[in-house]
This record gives sequence, C-alpha cells and structure tokens, in this order.
Amino acid sequence: MLFQPAIIALLLASSVSALMLLASGPFALSLIRHWDIRSGSERQLGLERRTYLMSTLLAFVFATQLVALLLFIFNADKMSVMFIKLLDPGLKAFFPINKWHVPPPFKPRQQQS
Repeated sequence: MLFQPAIIALLLASSVSALMLLASGPFALSLIRHWDIRSGSERQLGLERRTYLMSTLLAFVFATQLVALLLFIFNADKMSVMFIKLLDPGLKAFFPINKWHVPPPFKPRQQQS
C-alpha cells in the first residue's frame, strides 16, 4: 500500500515542503535578529530582497500543500475500497456496511412490554 503512486506523490510533496521550510529557518532567525526598518544599509536591503524570495518560496509550499490536500482526498476515496475488503468476515457482523460502503444508521431500542 505504501508503494501506490498517489501515496508516493503525497510523501514526496510533504518531504519537499518540509525541506523548503527547514531551509528558510536560518533566514528567519537572521531576519529576526538583524531587521531594522529605519535603516537603509546594505544589509537591510539584502534582507528585504531575500524576504521577497522567501515569501515566494512559502507561496510555493502552500500551493503544493493545497494540491496535496486534493490528492489526499482523492486517494482516501480510492483506497477506502481496499480497507473494506480487508475486513474479516467476523468483523463485518460488528461493522455492517451497505453497497455504498456506509454503515447503516443505528436502530433505536425497542420498548419491552
């Protein structure tokens, strides 16, 4: 199940996003330490330029994660059939499902007379 193409794509998207966020961590620390909005020094201008680069990087990470969310929903729907087929016949008595793979609503208890 781990070697399904959709799962590999999800793992790859998460790994790339995590690596990009880890790569932006040292810049975020230097930005916190050295940012001075009143300064017009070369360091301040370099920080501002790199800030645009990092904001583009974060926009790419967010877009990647949005696509990964849609892929996750698609994959969960596609793989639900695999989990239903794995149920043991004895467990199907405890977890009854209909032809749409949805458990039926519980019936209310009957009054004893």
